[in-house]
Formats: sequence, C-alpha cells, structure tokens
Amino acid sequence: MSTKKRKERTDFELEKKLNAVYLGGRLASAGNKSSLILFPRGDSVAVASIDPRGKISIHDELTDPNGSDITALAVSERGDRLAIGSNNGFVTTWIVPVDITSRSVSLRNLQDDDDDELDISLSKAEKSTSQNCASATKFRAFPNSSVSCIAFDISGGLVVVGSPDGNLRVFDAEAGHCTHSFTVGSAGGGSGILCVLFRESLEIFVGTEMGDIEKFDLVTRKSMTLKHHAKGVTSLALFNANRSLVSSGRDGILTVWNCHEGKVQKTIVAEESLETLAVCDNETKACTTGENGGIRFWDLKTSSEVLRRKEYGNVSDLTLAGDVLVASKVEGDVLSLDPTDGTQRSLTVGNLDEIYDAKVLGRHIAIASNSNDVRILTPTDSDIWDHSASLSGHANVVLAIDVGGEFIASSSKDKTARVWKFNEEEYASSLICVAEGHTDAVGAVALAKKQKKQPSRDFFVTGAADKTVKLWSLSNVSAAKKVSALWTVLAHEKDINCVEVSPDNKIIASGSQDRTVKLWRRTDSTLIATCKGHRRGVWSVCFSPVDVVVVSASADKTIKAWNSANGTCLRTIEGHGAAVLKVLFISSGTQIASAGADGMVRIWDAREGSQSAEIDAHSDRVWSLSSISDGDRIVSGAANGTLRIWKDVSERVRQEQLEESYQRTLKDQAVSDSIRNQDWSAAFRGGVELSQPRKVEHIVATVLKSEDGLEALNQAIKELCTEDESVKKLLEFCRDWNAVGGSVSMVAVTHAILRVIFTTVRMDRLADIFKASSDKAILDALVAHSRRHYERVRGMSSAVSFLDFTLHRMLSLGEVKEGARKEKQRSKREAEDYRGNSGISENQSSGIVQKRQFSALYEGMDELRREAKQQSRNRRRRSEGVVS
Repeated sequence: MSTKKRKERTDFELEKKLNAVYLGGRLASAGNKSSLILFPRGDSVAVASIDPRGKISIHDELTDPNGSDITALAVSERGDRLAIGSNNGFVTTWIVPVDITSRSVSLRNLQDDDDDELDISLSKAEKSTSQNCASATKFRAFPNSSVSCIAFDISGGLVVVGSPDGNLRVFDAEAGHCTHSFTVGSAGGGSGILCVLFRESLEIFVGTEMGDIEKFDLVTRKSMTLKHHAKGVTSLALFNANRSLVSSGRDGILTVWNCHEGKVQKTIVAEESLETLAVCDNETKACTTGENGGIRFWDLKTSSEVLRRKEYGNVSDLTLAGDVLVASKVEGDVLSLDPTDGTQRSLTVGNLDEIYDAKVLGRHIAIASNSNDVRILTPTDSDIWDHSASLSGHANVVLAIDVGGEFIASSSKDKTARVWKFNEEEYASSLICVAEGHTDAVGAVALAKKQKKQPSRDFFVTGAADKTVKLWSLSNVSAAKKVSALWTVLAHEKDINCVEVSPDNKIIASGSQDRTVKLWRRTDSTLIATCKGHRRGVWSVCFSPVDVVVVSASADKTIKAWNSANGTCLRTIEGHGAAVLKVLFISSGTQIASAGADGMVRIWDAREGSQSAEIDAHSDRVWSLSSISDGDRIVSGAANGTLRIWKDVSERVRQEQLEESYQRTLKDQAVSDSIRNQDWSAAFRGGVELSQPRKVEHIVATVLKSEDGLEALNQAIKELCTEDESVKKLLEFCRDWNAVGGSVSMVAVTHAILRVIFTTVRMDRLADIFKASSDKAILDALVAHSRRHYERVRGMSSAVSFLDFTLHRMLSLGEVKEGARKEKQRSKREAEDYRGNSGISENQSSGIVQKRQFSALYEGMDELRREAKQQSRNRRRRSEGVVS
C-alpha cells in the first residue's frame, strides 16, 4: 500500500463562473432585423445575442457612467447602436462596430476620461477577437426626472426619450443635442409615458398611463391623440410594412390602428390586463402576456386567439430577437421560443437568486435556489451555463439537496423531502419517493453513503424546523411512492439546520440553532453523544472520511472538531470574520474547507487547525460548498445567485516558486559577479530587478567613491529609466531610504538617484507612471521626507555657522590677550622710563598704563566684531545660494 503523503492544497484560482443574466425589467431588441438583445441586470445591462437554437451568448456588460440604476433600454433597428436611460435623467448611446452575431464585439464608453474598456464576460477565444468600437455619447435628457422609455428611429440617428411626468424629447444620437421637445397629455397637463415607438416617416407614437396614444410628426410638429383604451397603454408594435399599429392596454384589449389616419381598424378583447406584446410569425401574429400568466397568440387578420401557452407561468416580458421569441419570467428564467407556435427551444436560468445548496452530479451541478425546482446545470466557459433539466414537484422553495450516485434527494419548505433518479446521458429524471411526515419546513437532507458490499443507497435522513430527525428507507420503493419514516426522534430544542451520515452509515449527526451537535446511532436512533461548546447556532456538520472525527461550523465564527465516538471537543479553529455556514473535508480528510457569511472560502489543516489557503470567493454569504475529485475543484454558491468553480493550482504555484527561486539565485550571483568586476551598470540593473534596496544602496555608494563613479551611475540609471516598472522601483527605494533617515550616506545616495531620474524622465511620463492613487502615495512620501531632510540640512548649516563663528571668536580672543600682554610689558617699560624721567609716583604710573591697555583691547574687540559680522554675512549668502 502506498504511503505517499498527499500534498497540501494551498492555492486556488477561478476556473468557471455563473452570473445572473437577467434581474427583472423590460428587455430590448431590434426585432427580426438582428439577434441582438439587452438584458437588465439592475445597475448594468448584459449585451447578448441569440442563435436560432435559442442559445444565449453574452458579449459585454454596460453600466451607467454616473453609477445610477438603469430604467430603460433600446436597440436600433439595424442593431448597430444601443441606448440606456437611468433614473437620474441621463441617456448614454453606444455604437456597435460590427455584427453582434460574429461574437467579436467590444463595447466601451468613450466619454470616460480614462478610455478604459469595460469588463466583458467572454471566453478566452472570444476576448482575443474583440475590436475597438466607435465613440459613445452621454447627455442629460431630463434634469428633474428619470427616463421611462427610449426608442431609436429607423436610421439610428435619432433617439426619443420619455419620462414619467409626460415630457418627451428627441435627441441627435451622435451629437447628443435636443432637436424636439413635447409635453404629452391634454392641455399640456402631462401624463406618464409608458412606451414610445418611432415610425420611419419621422412619426412618434407614445403610450400613456391615461390610456391615450399621442402621435407626433417631427416634420410638421403637429400632434394627434388616439383615444380607445380606457387604461394605460403598455406596449406598441408596428406591422403590415409599418402601415398598421397594434397596442396593448391594461384595460384588457388589443387595438389595431391605421397609422396614417389614426383610426381603429380592429379591437381584440383579451379579458386580462396586458403588459407587453410582440409581433411575430412574419407579422401575422401578436403574442401577449398579462396578469393571468402564460403567453397568448392572436391572429391579426382574424382578430382571434389561436394559441395559449399556460405552462410558461408568470411571463413578465416578450420580445422578438432575430428568429427567436424571447420571454422573460418573473422568477428570472429566460425562455427561447419558436415564434410560430411558441414551443420552447431552450431555457436559460437568468437569475438563480439566493443559492441555498449546490452539489456536484458527474458533469453537472444540481442547485437548490429560491425556486420550487431543483435545477441541473452544465458548466460552460461563459457566464451562462447550459440548463440540462429541472426536477419539479415541490410546492415550495427547495432548501437543501444531497447527491449520491444516480440519486438526488431534496428537502423543501413544503414540509416534504423527495428522492429522484437522474440519468446523466439522457438528461432524464424520475421521482422515486416522497417523504411526508414533518410538520414544518425540512431544511436538511442526507443520503446514505455508498458501501462496497451494498452499492445502492438504502436510506436517507432529514432534519426540519419541527426539531425532529427522521430516517427513511429507500429499499423496495416503487416510483413516486409516499414513504413513512422508519424512526423519528425529537432531536433538538430549536430548528435543525443540518444532518449528515458517517462514512460507514452507522452514525447520524445533526446540528441545530440550539448550539449543539448530536450524534445518533442509525440502527435504533439512540443518542450517542451531545457536543456542546458553540456559542451560536450550528449551520453545517461533516464526518471525516478517515478519522473518528466530525466537524461543525457555527455562527459564532468558529469550526469545532469532535470525537464522533464520545462527543469530546478535539480542537477549535478560528479565523473567519463572520458566521461559518458550510464545512467539508477534502484531500483525503487531511484538510477542511469552510465557507462564511463574509464571502470567504478558507482551507485548513485538519490536524493542526492552521490556515492553508484563503479564497475571496463572493461578495455575499456563501451557503453552499462542495468539492470535485476530493478538492481538485471546489464549487461555491452565494446568496447573490453567483456560482463559482475554483481549481486547485497548488502544484503549479509550487513549481513556479521553485523556478522563480532558481532564477533569482542565478540573478543574485550575476549581481555579485558584476560588483566584483566593477560592471556597475549590470550590477545596478540586477539589484533593481531583484528588488534589493540594500544592495542597490551599497552599489551606488561604492560607485560615488570612484573617480568616474558619477558618470557610471548616471548611465546606469538612464538605462533603467526607459522602463516604467524600474522607475517605480527606484522611487520606492528612494522613499524607503528617505524614511530611514539618520544616515548621511543614504540621503546622499537617494538624492543622487532622484536627480538623475528627474532630469531624465519627462514629467508627463512620470504622471502616467504614477497615475494610480497607491502610486501617488510614493511621491507624497518622497516629498515629505525630502522636505524633512532639507530642514535638517538647513538646521545643520546654521549650527555649523554658529560653531565656526564661536571658534573664530575664541581664537581671536587668544590673539587679543597675547597682544595685551605684550602691550602691558611695553607700557610697563615706558612707565618706568617716564617715572624715572618725570619723578611721578608708581600708582600714578600704573593707572596710566591700565588706561592704555583697555583702550587697545577695546579697539581690538571692535575690529574682531566687524570682521565676524562680515564673515557671517558671507557664509549666509553662500548658504542661500546652495539652497536655491
């Protein structure tokens, strides 16, 4: 048996992701002229195309430049121009340079100062074919209102914008200036605008909340009011070569109008409030959605209903994109339908909402989100995953799922659990049994583990908000049979959040809001142990595949490992910054993966409790965590509807680190050889590339001591200044050396390098290099430290000047004293001679001598003062000249 130790998983990278496609709101398309379609995503818009099979491909994502919520969308008839309106009254138009179906479109808003391309959600192959696009225009349509609807004219050169307060304005789509302005409503009183439509003859049709349709002629500036609807007009569409107009209203009728005369041609009674319509099947049919749900098809020639599709449920919007009728549902699903008979071509899960659980099922992933169905998706390279199947049957939201072989178990708020069989090859599913007996929402379910002697699962276990744990049998169960529990135990004092079965199927663990984990004998429901120690509710439990250990995750931000034989706590793992919501073993039981309410996924050493890896996985609570191939890949699902697959790249990172260490050693040896050979340019470059500030400082200090050192240093720095990254590194070195302070040689090295950089690199290039706010901090630190050193040098200069003056004064006083002594001796001799000649007393002679001595001393001091003042003025002038 091999005893090779499994290497620790320390690094993960994002491999695949599933993001929301549609978050509610009105869709926008170019009709049958183009396959381009826009999906609202709250504060952004997904730009996508649909192929004839109904498969959606996302090309780009647009956001409002001002960061506001997007309220209206439009696509030009040729599909070459887009427009988005926001709740702050701004409209932004975008130009699509090539056919969207070529999957080589890159959209960007050239009004932004930095001209950065927007983030795009494409595969690697698609990103490589992206092209630059033409300019976009941003303008403010309404200063005090939001944008309720937008439409292009047939050429795409004009865009009409409506507001909820009845204002209607027409803008040049390229220049952004207003060409026409109208007020909708009788006597200019204003009526909320619900929809707007541009006819090719420069006529605009506007649907209002009052039920009127206003017609405006941009050439004559005349208007006409079409009255027939009793309530708001929700949608407008042209057909019959643009000679006829059909409108839907909340009064439950479809009206066909003559566009030129504005007269009613036909009235179709739908008997339900209608929200949207689309003309399809070569303009012979109109399909509508209303308050009763489903999709209804109407023959525009006979004014009769020809087809009704109730099975599609709550459809919120309809639009025709190329040869596909696209229907969006309230739940977030997007249906691709045949426009002739409404048959479904494909289904796209546009919005998973909150993901409660996700389990790997072979090549697929089974997901329990805010839906009554268990969705089975197949990951792809794009943001949209293929929808393989849906397991329908629950009457309320599915809260938890478990997967084992071909079995899928689900538990729901409808107080039941269900077990299904799923055939991966045929995407076919069948219901095995329905478990009824709980009196409250069933929040946890777990299937029996596979055994060598018994390959099929023969039981499953559930835990519910009614505080009970139930065991159910899967043996000898016929299709869709209702089963009863083998045993039931009142397990906890509060809701049960999780249940799990041990690898040998002998123990069942349950975790509850009552802060405990309890272990039960599977055969007779006997309580084995109660694990106490968590300070808040337990959200997840998991058995080790190799040890007698069960781990639990709690809202108290900790993970605890328990002995599954007696319930004693073995260790507590801390490190999450929020509640720990999910935990599982990976790497053959040697590591633990956990997910938290802070969006982080962390990997821990199972024995030591130390953290091995950290993944910033999501921006919301991570409720779901599962692994593929024992941790080779980790699947995480969050409350914001995003799903991520993380690939283990630990071995690759280790090899890269070894290679990097080897190359670094070679470079370090080359730098040492260059210093030994006095090849200062190569040594300097090598030290900078290796990010070794100490070695670079030593090289510069050594170079400056040599005779031609300054010239060699200048040349080396100039060579590096051609590379932006090297310039940044050098300035970082200077910042760090400046911050240390205290060393005169270090300051000299710093300013020697700075002098060369600032005289070699242009200021505009430096500004580009340090454009980021984090890089600007380097320059701010350099300025602050340089100012500090300048003040220190200035203070030192003043101190040296004072010391020089003092020493000079001391020396001058010594000379005065020596001269005074000699003068005293001379005066004494003169006094003796004078006294001998004049006969005066000795005291009188001594007074005369002292007066002469003091007079000489004062004259000498005055001369010294004048000289010291002059020297001080000279030194001050020299100092000011150096500083300047």
